[in-house]
Amino acid sequence: MLTTSEPAKYVVRSGDVLGGIAARHGLSTLHLAALNGISDPNTIYEGQSLVTSGPVPVAKAVSIDIECPVDGWVRFVNDFGYIRPDGARHDGVDLFADRGTPVVAPVSGLMSPYPNPSGGKAFEFYGDDGVRYYGAHLDRLRRGRVRGGGTVIGYVGNTSEAVSTSPHLHFEMHPGNGLSMSPYPSLAKAC
Repeated sequence: MLTTSEPAKYVVRSGDVLGGIAARHGLSTLHLAALNGISDPNTIYEGQSLVTSGPVPVAKAVSIDIECPVDGWVRFVNDFGYIRPDGARHDGVDLFADRGTPVVAPVSGLMSPYPNPSGGKAFEFYGDDGVRYYGAHLDRLRRGRVRGGGTVIGYVGNTSEAVSTSPHLHFEMHPGNGLSMSPYPSLAKAC
């Protein structure tokens, strides 16, 4: 039996919308758009061939409009995908700021604490945009519904594995609650 590593594809039909195609293939709209380098989900056309499987290629990474998750002066580099000394992949970007600097919701959504051994005081944020955001190493945080991006949800710290580092927010983005995508393009635009 011959196998192939070619990605699955779908040809757009009359009446299709990107969100519907994504749902039929078990993807978020953002992931499907990123797979195909689509910046405006309303610009698909009949007969267009869309890739419907696989990871988002780095060259096709898209930015998602968000509020900068750290309110005030912040510094960061693109450390997404960096292989740490323990062999684990760094699935986010670290945003360094003074301890106690407000951490804000990137979009409206539902925030809940997500304490864990490596992240310390951390949160999961289910954005109304279909993206699950994760943040770690906070000093303090809140919970509950957030009506808009920019609402304070916590404060920069260096809890747990980050205790020996400068205070920062470890920030991840998971479109459709799936695999992490680089938050760097969105952060570069927002911060």
